[in-house]
This record gives sequence, structure tokens and C-alpha cells, in this order.
Amino acid sequence: MKRIVNTNRFGSIEVQDQHIIHFKDGMVGFVQLKDYFIVESSSLPLLLWLQSVDNPAIAFPVVEPAFFQRDYKAVPTEADKARLELEVGEATKQFVVMTIPEDMTKMTVNMKAPVVVNLEKGLGSQMILQDKNLLVRKPAHEAFNKAVASLSLDHDDIDVESEEDFNWSPVDYKGVSQVG
Repeated sequence: MKRIVNTNRFGSIEVQDQHIIHFKDGMVGFVQLKDYFIVESSSLPLLLWLQSVDNPAIAFPVVEPAFFQRDYKAVPTEADKARLELEVGEATKQFVVMTIPEDMTKMTVNMKAPVVVNLEKGLGSQMILQDKNLLVRKPAHEAFNKAVASLSLDHDDIDVESEEDFNWSPVDYKGVSQVG
């Protein structure tokens, strides 16, 4: 089934029900918002947005953590596994939330609180990792620009500074590009 979701950032988007990710506990600071979907632009597929279904103003920029730390692996606790209804052998996808201030050279990613999606069941959870070596505000500008530069070898129309002309569309979270 399809639904039209009105958003502040992306306008109206038609979303398939199977593309909705349900967060039993919401996101940190947004516990009342349970359903999200991933939005991408064909002009800049590295930057994804986790858009709330229920609040048009709430969308979190997310990226794959391997851009910032190649060996990054968030290991779910038993509580995380329960929230994700994760069973042995089920695939997950991990994202980190990006903060993009007006001065893009100061953008950061939160490596300590990744978003994990159970690809089999469409359930998501924002985990809080206890690893003291992980940063809540890891500088991201240089690594992100390198990733965009490598992508732009194939796409000469990428402009990270402007998203005005981007064509935004929902993404099947199971098919989000793999890094590596």
C-alpha cells in the first residue's frame, strides 16, 4: 500500500508501506515519533534522510558509518536485539546521524548512537553504545568530501553546498548502497 507523506524539507512524497521503518522507542529525544522512511537524492546518494512519517518537520541526515571509520561495527545488546526483534541470521543496516551546521566544515557524525535497522522486519532502533572511544561529535567534513569526490568521478552534477535542485525520493532501506 502507498501513502503520501507531506514533509517540510522534501515536499510531498509517495511512500510504500514496506519502506516504513518502525522504531518502538522512537529516536533519542523524539520518543513519540515511531515511524520513519529513508529519503535520498539521486544527485547526492551518500546523504540520506530519516524522515518522520508523523511530523513533517523532523528529518535526520544519516550516512553509513564506514565513511568515517572503516572498522565500525555497532554490536547490539540483548535489549537492542529485543527492540529490533533480531533473530540469528537476520541482516541489519547501520547508519550514523549527521549534524550539518550552517558552516559545513563543522559537520559531525554521532558514532556513539547509531541507527540500526532490522532489514527482515522493518524495525529500527537508535542504540546507545558504551564504548568510550566513540565520539558523539566526530568531525565529518573531510571524510564526507572525500566520499563525495570519489562519487563525483561518475557524476559531475553533484553540488554539496546546495540541495535546492535535488530530486528527493523514498528509498527501500533494504537496498541502500553498501560501502566497502
